[in-house]
Amino acid sequence: MNYAVTELNDTTFNLYSALLAISGILLAVTAATGFGGRSVGARVLNAIFAVAFLAYAVYLQFIFTSGTVFISYYVFVVPILLIVQAFRNRTAAKQQQAAAAQSSAISTPYASPATGYPNAVPGYPAAEPGSAAPSPMSATDPAEPTA
Repeated sequence: MNYAVTELNDTTFNLYSALLAISGILLAVTAATGFGGRSVGARVLNAIFAVAFLAYAVYLQFIFTSGTVFISYYVFVVPILLIVQAFRNRTAAKQQQAAAAQSSAISTPYASPATGYPNAVPGYPAAEPGSAAPSPMSATDPAEPTA
């Protein structure tokens, strides 16, 4: 495979190594904090890329003297894609939490709104917590006149 070889001026070289370091730091932060509720495998992958990016940036700035520099624009695409995926995961997790909260709010569909006790019969006194519920047949009907 033929690679394009061009001369890099100092500004381009320093800009590339600085952006490489910034990408590495962003990936390290997302790996360390678990931003977006990412899985352990995704966090490890972020950490591996972060170490590689930071190591190459340090090498270029402090060890490299002359020769060929490998410039890959994927270095800038990978962090963007991983961060976008982290936001997607975070949004999906929030939606799942909202759905779970909504479904738990409808856990007692037969609860009486007046008493809050399940299976309360309107017009009859509600049972106290811990006692047996009154039978609708044992109590007098409040609609019937009493003598």
